Amino acid sequence: MTLIADVQEPSKISTNNIALWHQYLRDARYQAAAFLSPEFSRACERAYGSARVAVLHEDGDVIGFFPFQFSGPFASKLGYAVRIGEELSDCAGVVARDGTSIPERKLLRICSLTGYHVSHLPLQQKEIRLDRAPTDSEIAKGHLINLSDGPEAYLENLTAANVDFVRDTERRMRRLAKDLGPIKYRSYPRPTSDQVRSIVERKRLQYRATKAEDVFAASSRLTLLLELTRVDSDFCRLHVSELCADEDVIASHIGLLGQGTLNYWFPVYEPDLRKYSPGRLLLWHTIQHAKDDGITLINRGEGDTQAKRDFSNAEQYFARRLMVRDGVAGVIARGFSALDWRLSTLRRVLARE
Repeated sequence: MTLIADVQEPSKISTNNIALWHQYLRDARYQAAAFLSPEFSRACERAYGSARVAVLHEDGDVIGFFPFQFSGPFASKLGYAVRIGEELSDCAGVVARDGTSIPERKLLRICSLTGYHVSHLPLQQKEIRLDRAPTDSEIAKGHLINLSDGPEAYLENLTAANVDFVRDTERRMRRLAKDLGPIKYRSYPRPTSDQVRSIVERKRLQYRATKAEDVFAASSRLTLLLELTRVDSDFCRLHVSELCADEDVIASHIGLLGQGTLNYWFPVYEPDLRKYSPGRLLLWHTIQHAKDDGITLINRGEGDTQAKRDFSNAEQYFARRLMVRDGVAGVIARGFSALDWRLSTLRRVLARE
């Protein structure tokens, strides 16, 4: 069996191969597959310019697709890749024909990569055969809200499991409606660029107020979201929702929806109203309206906070690791990774000051 990779810009992939990629995505059933879709890769290409896809061939047949990108020109020259979408991606890996398993070093070699720094690699990802099992420090936990039986059944089960949390949420809703006016939920399956810009601006204010790292400090990340407003596919599209009290928006969210999974991405709420827990109330209404919005699963991404555990009825696990080639190429990749980590840490420290 001869395995080769044809590394291309996402926009250059043929229509037939896009259809095959979609078929492999349907079969994979990853919780955050929108990030591994051809539509997401093409949006990353337009936003970052450095997105690539390795089209994997075995004895003439296309068996899979490996999307990745480079963090900059120097990383590109070194062949040091990161996950497609960088910090805006909640899923990474290879999308391939069922039964495909490629040793990680072989994957790097045929793609002419020295290294691949990846997080958000689903542990059920079998297409990449890791040379060793991830250690505990390389595994991150995340939470899911499975709505496959419908929102009503989910809320009934949540009440049975955590009635105090449900009653507290309902009390906050009643108090909000009494103090500020009737509550309304709205969702936008085709959000405008102005809507996205407004939410991102408010999210950046929230980052500054809480002294959290500003995900949108790099302008290319806003560019990616704006590019995604042009995408309308069952495999990948933006989903914006908002919660209003007497027509005033009190909480908003930008998510990525694909194959029924809403990746819960960037929620933001009015800080003066935190006593009502507007972020929690928005998620509650998102769940209630999930059937109308075509949502059967809400992916909360990586993280094990109490806010995520409160709504969770399933868990997921990701691997984080640096894959490197053997020999000199691997030494170069490890050295660049260490330097990149130090520079990133310095940038985060300076940003907080």
